[in-house]
Amino acid sequence: MASRQLLAEFAGKVSSEEQPYLEEAARCLTLHCNRAAIIMLWAAAMSRFHSAIERIGFNSYNTALDQALLKKGTPFNRLSKNTIASLPELQRSRDFELLVIGMALWKYDLQVFEELDRLLGIRNSAAHPGMLRPNALDVQQYASKIGSYVFSVVPR
Repeated sequence: MASRQLLAEFAGKVSSEEQPYLEEAARCLTLHCNRAAIIMLWAAAMSRFHSAIERIGFNSYNTALDQALLKKGTPFNRLSKNTIASLPELQRSRDFELLVIGMALWKYDLQVFEELDRLLGIRNSAAHPGMLRPNALDVQQYASKIGSYVFSVVPR
């Protein structure tokens, strides 16, 4: 039931490249592997970011990076000057940087960035040893936020 709800959350919103991540997240949820489900949901979100950047071009990404580097304060002071020229380079870049640069590319505000950064923090907690024990409802809420803040904002 929860896995069907998870998949329904993204029906019609995802590409054929993103769908396998969501299906794997649903399988993880069915098996009560909730930390793994969160990791796979984040992988789907990053797939969306990467493909959107590929479509607009690495020059647009690098221009947005240069503009962000000129800004003062948090989160801009945590960026590094790593220009991107290929998908493999993009895939090796920090997810945090994609979220910051996304404010310029997709015009979301600091509040949406902060929510995405919290989701990244949850993903990181799920991927590392620790006391995080998300339940099925936590995964559903995570999926809903990924749907709202990534798949409804970043174009396919």
